[in-house]
Amino acid sequence: MRKLYRSLLWSGLVAAGVAACGDDVTVVGPAKVVHSVSVAPDGATINVGGTVQLVASVNADSGLATTVTWKSSDVAKATVDANGKVTGVAAGSVGIQACSTVNASVCGAATITVTSAPTVTISIQSITTGATFIPVNVNNVAGQIDVSLNLDPGTQGVTEVDVLIDNVVAAKQTFASAVRADTNKANAATILLSVNTADFNPTTGATTYKNGSRSLTAKVVLAGGSQKATEGTALFFNNANTFVATPTYTGTTASATGTSGTTIGLAYKRGGVTWGVLPVIYTTGQSLA
Repeated sequence: MRKLYRSLLWSGLVAAGVAACGDDVTVVGPAKVVHSVSVAPDGATINVGGTVQLVASVNADSGLATTVTWKSSDVAKATVDANGKVTGVAAGSVGIQACSTVNASVCGAATITVTSAPTVTISIQSITTGATFIPVNVNNVAGQIDVSLNLDPGTQGVTEVDVLIDNVVAAKQTFASAVRADTNKANAATILLSVNTADFNPTTGATTYKNGSRSLTAKVVLAGGSQKATEGTALFFNNANTFVATPTYTGTTASATGTSGTTIGLAYKRGGVTWGVLPVIYTTGQSLA
């Protein structure tokens, strides 16, 4: 009787085991997670208006997204776009954070320092008599003068440098693209501009500048149109009054020919010549007899 009971019990257990083995079984492993986010470079310094590109590295289990969202701790000092590009707004220190889009509690950060942008500076290094490198006598200026300028473009972008006489542009240098230290890597440079103080209109004899006290300044024009100028340097123009004679030809134009009758390329006027004389007066109130 005992043997029969044991046999029946064993058969039931085996049958139950077979039924259990026939069921679908799902095995659940450990959940996938984002382990960490790091941001580089950390500790970068940029100027106001300058930029730096940050890169986020996400350590996550296979199959999980490695994208992040960006955030600035102080948008008054620096902003960051959706791609991690940081732009300086005002001087100070700011944290830039990148958080996993899978788990927003997993973040990395970098500290960015924003400094005030170096401003453009311009100064007059020297004023010399044209092509001689001899310092001009500021109380007796005549003819051409050469003005050497010290320019440091800073990071604001310089598009033009001018020399002005009495606040009117007398000479200038322009740049095809704005010169700035942060993008063009331009360092302080010397720019030479020339002004002919004896300039006049050859048709009318009218002078550009009259003799007397003048103020010479230098100016930079920045990208966007703003300007910055130096203090004025006092000069006294003292060009001599003069005459200008210009010929007027009458008749026809001919070409010289060789002995064989071929043209040798020397053109000349055939006929009369009338000379016109124009007075060029630099000193107001004077005349030439």
